[in-house]
Amino acid sequence: RNERDALTTQPPLPGGMGTVVRNSSVAFTLKYQ
Repeated sequence: RNERDALTTQPPLPGGMGTVVRNSSVAFTLKYQ
């Protein structure tokens, strides 16, 4: 339970991570195309 709580408390900005992943995906798609 403690580990789960720590993991949930560590990423307070999931949107930021999503943006990074989105940018990576866009760059990857552009490179592939």
